[in-house]
Amino acid sequence: MPFFCFPKLKFLLFKQQADRRRIEGVKLVREVGRIKVDFKPINLQEKLGKFTDHWSPKIIAQINDYHLRIVKLQGDFIWHMHDDTDEMFLAIDGEMEIVFRDGKVVLKPGELFVVPKGVEHKPFAKNECNVLLFEPAGTINTGDVGGEMTAEEDIWI
Repeated sequence: MPFFCFPKLKFLLFKQQADRRRIEGVKLVREVGRIKVDFKPINLQEKLGKFTDHWSPKIIAQINDYHLRIVKLQGDFIWHMHDDTDEMFLAIDGEMEIVFRDGKVVLKPGELFVVPKGVEHKPFAKNECNVLLFEPAGTINTGDVGGEMTAEEDIWI
């Protein structure tokens, strides 16, 4: 009997294919009733060594509907805000500032700050600073402003 005569089996096969995801460092393969995980940690320094461009976040992992991104900062970014989401900055190494219209936050290695949604801000780093970002998948780095500093989306390393 042809495969298409078994709609439940067809659904399960398509669901299994849709559930398969490849995440750098973690391979998830959904099977009926269980999940296999390829145990391999993500090395931030190794990932940071794979690119040199500034202000261009790269995705290193996904947690539910959120991306973990690493980015190299140097110099001034643009004033912007994210109307629909908070934005978390964790300084990995180097020092950065998040400037607000009425103040600023300085982050040193190992420190993090969450910019609340709807708050205008401008990241800055006098010298190169490597940062981990945690934000919903699809978040545009330039927020509501756009322009030439908008990074290409969905670049995994």
